[in-house]
Amino acid sequence: MKSIKPSRPKTHFVCQECGFQGVRWSGRCPECTHWNTLREEVDRTAIPSSRKGLAGSTPEPLPIDSIAQAEEFRLQSGLEELNRVLGGGVVPGSVILIGGDPGIGKTTLLLQAVASFGLGKQVGLYASGEESPQQIKMRADRLGIPMPQCPCVGDHVVGRPVSSG
Repeated sequence: MKSIKPSRPKTHFVCQECGFQGVRWSGRCPECTHWNTLREEVDRTAIPSSRKGLAGSTPEPLPIDSIAQAEEFRLQSGLEELNRVLGGGVVPGSVILIGGDPGIGKTTLLLQAVASFGLGKQVGLYASGEESPQQIKMRADRLGIPMPQCPCVGDHVVGRPVSSG
């Protein structure tokens, strides 16, 4: 699978003395001959549509007080502290990244949460960028955590597709 690099925003160089615009930097402005006056600016008219807001417009900043807050259903992890850290539970369809130093309990914490979700027949994906599925299975067995319905994948390549079969 070929990765697609995000397009870089178009830029131009503007002389701070006379307003001359050019596509590349030069130490001396070709128009007014002043030195070190060209500054790079992003061409706002060439922003890719994927970076624009709805209907191709640039989103306007809003005061936080004016933003309507919608209540979202959250799945309970079965671990009170984890629910608290996640703002009341896991939002369905969300991705949660757990990071930290080796040995602090990331795998143990997540295995406990996955086991709790399994009791409610919720299905998720346990994806690890550090441990192999065999290591995760060994830890689950050692802790006595049943994980019959939880798919598990271990891969250090970020962005590699995961099949849903």
